Order: sequence, then structure tokens, then C-alpha cells
Amino acid sequence: MINEIIAYTSNYLRDKSINKVCRLYIYSFYKMKSAITQQVRIHGYLSIIIYYLLTKKFTIMFQKIKLLTAKSMVLISSTALLFGACNSDEQNDTKIFPIEENQFAQNDLVLNELAKTLASSLKSVELAEFLKEEAIMQKNGDYDVLFVEVLNKDIQTEMGLRSSFFDQSKTLEVYLEQNYKPTLSTYAVNDFNNLLKDIMKNYPLLSITIPNMDEAKDNWHKVVEGENPFLVTFLPENADDSKEYSLVAYDQEGKEHILNNQVVPSIPVIVIRQNERLKCVPNGEVPPKDCSEYYKTGEYTYYLPNVYLNEETSGEMALTTRSLPTSRGETPIYCDYISQAKFKNNDAIRKYEDWTRGKPEVCVSVVFGMGGLPVKVVEYGDKGWWDGKIRNCNTEIIKWNKTSIGYYIAYRWYEDDGGMTKEISIPFPPITIKGITIPGFSVKIPAHDADDTIGVTFVDYDSSNNRAWNPSGKDDFTFWTVFK
Repeated sequence: MINEIIAYTSNYLRDKSINKVCRLYIYSFYKMKSAITQQVRIHGYLSIIIYYLLTKKFTIMFQKIKLLTAKSMVLISSTALLFGACNSDEQNDTKIFPIEENQFAQNDLVLNELAKTLASSLKSVELAEFLKEEAIMQKNGDYDVLFVEVLNKDIQTEMGLRSSFFDQSKTLEVYLEQNYKPTLSTYAVNDFNNLLKDIMKNYPLLSITIPNMDEAKDNWHKVVEGENPFLVTFLPENADDSKEYSLVAYDQEGKEHILNNQVVPSIPVIVIRQNERLKCVPNGEVPPKDCSEYYKTGEYTYYLPNVYLNEETSGEMALTTRSLPTSRGETPIYCDYISQAKFKNNDAIRKYEDWTRGKPEVCVSVVFGMGGLPVKVVEYGDKGWWDGKIRNCNTEIIKWNKTSIGYYIAYRWYEDDGGMTKEISIPFPPITIKGITIPGFSVKIPAHDADDTIGVTFVDYDSSNNRAWNPSGKDDFTFWTVFK
């Protein structure tokens, strides 16, 4: 079997690309794990040893192979040593974490089927251009296309391609139905109509997005002209932006590719996922506050928060310390503001919103330690953050009365990914005033379980004017407060 592996990898060895083979073996091992054969075990463990050997993660390697039999170990170790020197001058540029059998929730099987079907449908240049044109309109501020909104749009009419009134209508639904081929025997859906019913029932906010469009739009022609495959993936239900994980993507021939959630692809990739910005409300129910109607079906009305309708504002404000008061004073005659905010760079943004989710939905919860005042939540949306730009905020907070509000105001910045509402605690620190220590305390505030916390800052009453703050001491995000 060693000879077989060497022969299989000879081309890659000539190109000094052995890591590609290692990652392929790792992925194949996990995909075939249900077929428990000695050959599969050996291939899989061999790939694990080579991968971790090349990345110098020896401790992890031994954890992974601790259950190996002696016979397997002899065979694999000898082969691993053979490959050990083949990567002395190659960098491991992409980490791939295999997909475990239990990574996908049951509902993800529906999205998996849709991703494969859409990928096959994108053999049509007409459909690819239609989705691109819909996405670049950025109706909700990002490259999102609401699935239910475009499902039955006449593509030829939208693209100005209809030559006759009698031409057969082509819609996204028609393309999907023509290319649907069930591949999972364990999946109950046997025809496209059932698949579509499941999608409409369980995913009213489902979107087709091209989240890396800003980074890869110059390479759009490569996928449309067939130079590169047009990959389609989906975001699993349990995807966690704070961790590195792999995604299965499909091309037009149904072949599987592996993407890394923290490595932005150089070509546009379609991601099927839930829309994070629109709010879906059953018809007849009270609409959410500060939102505008976006789309309506016979069952739901979709609303878009007004913050995503605002124009981008960026650039430094003309503030100088000479035009501002030097202290808040004993009486609250001045009002505190969040004047500006910024991410250090795009890499800093991707720490809290990876490329699969598109642009960041930036928010802040302002928490008052005393006085029983409600939490003030401000949504800043996605505009004005890219490339380290300073975003003008000019958000009025409060006239700070130290006696009623206390010595600290907490600012919790986060990237809003929605989810179920939960309570979190904001622990206010103790403070010593004139030799008397006031103990710390906690305030519970509402949050979403999918939020990505950027950091928390406690602004103190005696802080200087026009002050810059780094939440939780991290330099990847900065905001400024003023009182005036």
C-alpha cells in the first residue's frame, strides 16, 4: 500500500504540494469512516500523522493516533517518515479541519441538498449573471438575495433576454427542479417539490449570498467563463465564528471541495444561509420598531432595520480638545456621546464576522450601573467599517449625573448574528472614592446567543474628553467618547 500512496502523490511531490494530499486523505478518512475497514483506518491515520508531522503539532498527533494497533503503527510510521522530509520548504497555507459525522444537524441535510442542486444549476451562465445582478444591488446592505423573493422571478425578463412573449419562462425554481438529483438515501425527500416545501417551512429567512464579493469580485469572470468552478456551500446550523472549521462546497459537476471559514477564497463563492438582517413576522402581527417593510408573501412580511438604509458616513470629525469642556462638572450640563468608532483593519473585522456571513452588523449596548435605567442599544450596521476607516457615530448617550447613574458606564460592543435571546452579566468594577471603597456589582442585560462580543469598556466619570477606548483592552477595535 505504501507504493500505491507514493504513486498517487508523485505529481504533487514534483510540485512540492504534499500538503494537498495530506488534507485530502484526512477529509476522505472522515467521509468514509462508517466503512470500518483496515485499509480506511490506515489511510486515515497515515494522513493524520503526515499532516500533524508537517505542521509540527506532535502532541495533537499522538492524541489522534493513541488507539492505533501495533500492526497499523509499523506500517504508517515507516510511510510517515518517508514523507517527513518532503515539505522542508513548503508552507502549510491552509488548515483543514475534517467534518465529523455529527457536525451537521438534521436540518442541514436540506441545505446540503439545495447547495448541490444550485451548484449544478449554475452551469447556466444566465442564472449565474442573474444571481450576481440581484446580489450587487445590496438591497439589505449586503450581497444577500432572499430565496423566496427571487424563486419565481422570470430570469429572462429581469436580464432583458426575452425575445418573444411566447418564450418559456425560466425561473430559479425551474433551474433547481431540472437539476435536482437526491443523493442521500437517509434523507426523506424524494422529489424537488418536497424539498422546496421543507425549505419554505423551516427557512423563511433563507438567503443566497455572495459574502466575499468585495474581496473576489474582480475574479467573477473566472467562474462565469468556466476558468474556475462556481462553488456553492451552506452554513451549518451550529457554525461558530469564534472557531476555525471547514465547509463542504460543490461545483457544477457535483464534486466536493473544502473551504476554510477563516480563509477568504479568491473567487466568488455562494453561501446558502439564514439572513441575519431581515426580520420575518407572520402577516397580521405587530411589525418590529425602527424597521421598514422589505418584502411580503402570503404568509410573512419581511422588515429591514432602518440602520441598513442609511448612507455610509466615514471620515474624521472636526473635534479638538480646545472646543470641548475639560470636565463633566458636578451638575449634568453636558451630554455624553459616542463620537466615532473603527476597526483596525479588515482582518480585525473577520475576527468577529468571518467571510461566510458577509459584512458585520455592529452594535453597542450602553449599560448604566445605577438608577435602574434601561440598557441603550444602538445598531450601527455594516457601513463605514472597511479598510480601517473611522466611522462617524455622533450618538447621544446621556447627561451623566454621577449621583444617580454612578461612576461607570459600560459599553459592550458586539457583532450581532441574532439567535435566541438570553441574559448575560456585565460585572462593574469596585471604585474607591475619598478612601471609601464601593464594591463591584453585576448588571444583567439581554443579548443573543449567536452574538460575537468585541469587548466591554467601562468609561469612568473622570475620564478626559475626546478619549479613545479599546474594548477589553484589544487594539483591533477603537471608539471615542466626548461630552459637550
